[in-house]
Amino acid sequence: MGEDLLGLIRLGLENLHTETARSSAPLLAVSFFLGFYIIALNVVADGFLRLWGRDSRGIVAFIKKSIRAALFLFVLQGYLVLVIGLDYFIVPTILGDHSPLASLILYSSTVVFFMLLYRYLTSKPPSMAGCFYGALVASLFFVAIKFLVDLYIATTPVLSLYGAAGLILVLFVWVYVLAAIVFYGAAVAGLYDRVPDYNKTNT
Repeated sequence: MGEDLLGLIRLGLENLHTETARSSAPLLAVSFFLGFYIIALNVVADGFLRLWGRDSRGIVAFIKKSIRAALFLFVLQGYLVLVIGLDYFIVPTILGDHSPLASLILYSSTVVFFMLLYRYLTSKPPSMAGCFYGALVASLFFVAIKFLVDLYIATTPVLSLYGAAGLILVLFVWVYVLAAIVFYGAAVAGLYDRVPDYNKTNT
């Protein structure tokens, strides 16, 4: 990463205690990350609406999407606590590592999470059945890709090849693939509702 960049990171960590002692620092941090989170989910919601052939513009639509994004934060936190707690702490302790039950729990919880994402992030979602089938497909890809990423990190000396930047590279690739999986599942959810109409017009 370079000595200059590492020096800046080291200096930032050394001054972290001083900065966090100020009362305004936590408020600024929470405001920044909450704003970034809402904007990111608004972008995702706009992508869903475009895939589904629905339009949602204007300041009122933006406010509604922001409120939905803020409320969806609780769903996201619950999903992360469930996955991290069960997949990395509870299940390995009780059943050991690489248990099929851990994969089943991850898949089931991811299906529920994606179904809620497709159904409630926007005000014009597909049907519940469409969201369910889209979540099934997206969760299947998610679990499979997660296994491949875990296998790659476990078998490839990323740190020795690229230094600390190797983990950042893997993170960027994972975020890109995850976004593609989420939108692919959204496309399946929207397509499910269009199939009956297609069949009707061709009979």
